[in-house]
Amino acid sequence: MTYDKTEILAGIEPCYYKNGDKEIKVQLPRNIRFTKYGSTVLMKMSSVAILKIMQSDENAFEGWALVLKRWCKFEKVTISWESKNKSDINNGHYQRFLYRVSNFSKDFKEWFSVEPESVELLNDLEIKESGIYLLNSPAKNRKTTLLLTENSHTERILELKFTKPTWSDVLEKITDSSFIDRQLPVGVFNEKINKDNSVFTGRKSAIDLWGINDTNNDLLLFELKGSHNIKIGIISELYFYSCIMRWLKSGSGQLKHGNSDERLEKVAKSGKIKAYFLVPKIHPLIDSELVHILNNGLSPIIEFKYLKFIENNGNIVLENGFNSSNP
Repeated sequence: MTYDKTEILAGIEPCYYKNGDKEIKVQLPRNIRFTKYGSTVLMKMSSVAILKIMQSDENAFEGWALVLKRWCKFEKVTISWESKNKSDINNGHYQRFLYRVSNFSKDFKEWFSVEPESVELLNDLEIKESGIYLLNSPAKNRKTTLLLTENSHTERILELKFTKPTWSDVLEKITDSSFIDRQLPVGVFNEKINKDNSVFTGRKSAIDLWGINDTNNDLLLFELKGSHNIKIGIISELYFYSCIMRWLKSGSGQLKHGNSDERLEKVAKSGKIKAYFLVPKIHPLIDSELVHILNNGLSPIIEFKYLKFIENNGNIVLENGFNSSNP
C-alpha cells in the first residue's frame, strides 16, 4: 500500500504534456487522497470534496477514475468518502454526489466500486425505488435576448448564440436535428416541485443545450464550455445529465416532468442519448480512448462525443474534435 501523488502524477504527466500545454503544471485534487494497492487505486474523498460543485476538480470523481483507468492503467479503481453529519445528509450537493456514485458504480462495475466502509452511506440517498419524482420544466423566458457582440465569449452568450441562426443552423446540420433549445432543467423533486422537496441542489440546474435527432430520434445533450474553462469535471456534468435523462426515459414512471409540453414529451419518447462535449478545447487527458472506456460502460443507451467549435469573425465551424487535435 502506498500513498504518493508523485507516483500517480508520474503516470499522468507524460501523457498530459504530450497532448497539452507544457507551461501548465499538472495537479491532482488536494481533497482527494489517492492510495495504491498493487493494481488497484483508492480515491478517498474528504468531507470538503463531496460538497463541492460537481464540475470542480475536487468533486469530479468520475473524470479522475477514468483518468486513472486510461492513463495509469489501473485494473481497479475504488472510492470511499468521509461520512456526513446527520444534519448535512440533505445537502443537495451531497445527495447529487450519492446519486452519481450509485450510477457510476453500476455502469462501470467491472473496474469501479465503492469501498465496503462507504457502501452503507449510499443508503442516505433520498431517491428510493418506491418514490415518485418530478423534473421542473424550462422557464418561459429562456430565450431572452442578450446583446450579442463579437467580443462576447461568456458561456451564457455562447449558449444563446447556438440557439440562433447561423450558429444553430450549423449545429443542427452536423447533428441532424430540427431544433436546438437551451436550459433543459435537471432539478429533481420529491412528489412536489417546491424548495422543501428539492433532492439535488439548485432549481436552476439545467443542461446547456439540447435537441432531437430527426433520423434516429436520438436525444442530443450538449455541455458547452468556453476556452477558459478546461476541466476534467466536464465529464461529471455531462454524465450526471445523461443519467437523469436515462432515468426519465426508462419507462418506469418514477421520474417525469411536472409540467410538460410538446418538446418535453419528445424527450421522454426519444431513443438513444448522444451526449456532446461542445468546447473549443478539451482537457488534454480526455482523449478518444478515455471516451471509448466511458462509452463501453454506457452502451447502447448513452454515447459520448466531442464537437470542437471554432469561432471566426462571428461565424462558427464545428468538427469532430478527436479527428483533429486529439488522438
